[in-house]
Amino acid sequence: MKPDTTQSTSSRWPSKRIRRRTITFLRRVHLYLGLTLVPWVLLYGATALMFNHGDWFTDRDYSTLEPFDLRVLPTPETIATQAVEQLEQEQILLVDGTAKWIGPISVRGSEPGSRISARIHPTGRGGSLRVFPDDEPEPAWASALDGWSPLDASSQEQLTSEILSRIQTVRPGVTALTLRALPSVQFQVRDDERAYNVTLELGDDLEVQAAEIGTPLRSKLLRLHVLHGDPGYTGARWLWARIVDVMGVAMILWGLTGLVMWWTLRPTRRTGALALGLGVGVISVLATSLWTVMGMH
Repeated sequence: MKPDTTQSTSSRWPSKRIRRRTITFLRRVHLYLGLTLVPWVLLYGATALMFNHGDWFTDRDYSTLEPFDLRVLPTPETIATQAVEQLEQEQILLVDGTAKWIGPISVRGSEPGSRISARIHPTGRGGSLRVFPDDEPEPAWASALDGWSPLDASSQEQLTSEILSRIQTVRPGVTALTLRALPSVQFQVRDDERAYNVTLELGDDLEVQAAEIGTPLRSKLLRLHVLHGDPGYTGARWLWARIVDVMGVAMILWGLTGLVMWWTLRPTRRTGALALGLGVGVISVLATSLWTVMGMH
């Protein structure tokens, strides 16, 4: 008597069909979400490179300093021991092997036409040298508004009171506010020689900053890279924050759907596992090392 295979075959068929449809769906999500967000991927990739290479597309000059001896600086163990002794607390003991340097030595200087900034490793392992051209001097009329503010103390107090009443509708326990900062006002002016962008800081200290019309493309792109957070009101910035949310979710989905697609291709499982293990190992070692260097235990 032949075994009835109809039931077993039919019972497996829906699972295969669902599996194929699920994989197809994930591939489509991976593809179309990536295509939609290609501009943001390119923006974040390009601006990440700019952040890492501050001299690109600028008139700055970055150099590497070779290792050299720093004989004056004591060791961190010596400094920690002296600090504990200065406490004059017998119950306080220095834990051996815990003293270490956090951060570089930072110095600033100048040369004709330029400002200089350098960061040096405290053990003399080298460092970086940055040269920035001097800022263009402000025109003489820029100081004419020093000490002037369109908001006197009474107006600032009234403004704070109005904001407080609105906040108390959400947090009734708030009873006082301190005005920390006001928005800036930017406008353009022109004299006989050139045009300027003028920025008025409306706080206690009013400053005027003049510059050529037009912000460099590098600055505009970097500004987009770091722009984040919900402003609390609808507008272009609110929409940008929502797209940043989509970008974050998309990057997680790209990783997860990529893992699923890799696992469905049997010939690539072994090599893919090695690549995945390498990535996890490298990021674990680097993250732990960086946390240690930055004092994040």
